[in-house]
Amino acid sequence: MKFGIRTPSLKKRISARLSWKRYIRHNLGLKAPKGFGLITNPKRATYNYAYHRTSVSIDRLFSKKGRGKKSNNILTVLAILTVVVIFIIQFIIKNWIVFFVLLLIGILVWFLFKKSKEYNDPQTCALKYLENREYNKAIEYLLTQIERSCNNFVLFDLLASSYSAIQDYSNAEKYFKLLLSKPLDEKMHDQITNKLCSVHLQNKKVEKAELLFNTCVYRRRNLSSDMFNIAFNLSNYFFNKKDFKKSLKYLERIVKSKLPENQSSINPIDNCTIQQSALQQLLKIENNEFN
Repeated sequence: MKFGIRTPSLKKRISARLSWKRYIRHNLGLKAPKGFGLITNPKRATYNYAYHRTSVSIDRLFSKKGRGKKSNNILTVLAILTVVVIFIIQFIIKNWIVFFVLLLIGILVWFLFKKSKEYNDPQTCALKYLENREYNKAIEYLLTQIERSCNNFVLFDLLASSYSAIQDYSNAEKYFKLLLSKPLDEKMHDQITNKLCSVHLQNKKVEKAELLFNTCVYRRRNLSSDMFNIAFNLSNYFFNKKDFKKSLKYLERIVKSKLPENQSSINPIDNCTIQQSALQQLLKIENNEFN
């Protein structure tokens, strides 16, 4: 039984149209009515019925009449897919060694392509340097990459973090501020502000950290996860300096704020722990004041 597209033959087409039997049947009115083939030649009628539904003429694929019938198109597609699947299965069975070798070559090419893509990705390379604590190499690499793609905000973030890791706070502050001048979304803006405030506190520039925090939370009723971390760091700083009035200000802001749903990826402590610690610290300060 034939499946799929019928093999076109110019010789058969010409001979069918020049056949005297065809001329007698069609032109002289000796053709049997439709459906009488089951009586005159049942075997041939059954074969033709199955053949015309499992195969399709190449002319019908490109004709408007053939394209208009959805059922025939579906049968055609299924027939073609069946032929393709059978051909692939036969090829695999007959040439399983060739197939196995081609499969191995394909896996190897995919693996090499993936590795080369990772190697050429500047973010991945910079992160590897940072994981190995090779900060100077990371800085050199990131500076060259930023010259090529100045709109990649992640590279600026990694560069500033590298400067912060080697305690070069002036350059870290420079690139964090440059990054804050870019059009960032609110989440990333809060993360960079969190990092910049940490740099200011490590560099003992508390006034700048306070100003940055107050600018970010202005007209905000609730704090984000990053703002939670900044407020907690500022309260700890003033608590250690025994400036309880300022520490109380930031602790109250944490306690009164609604607990953020999302946890920031750069915060070492989760939001719930920060709020609980802030509440405990707040109670300590109030008890000391009343005593």
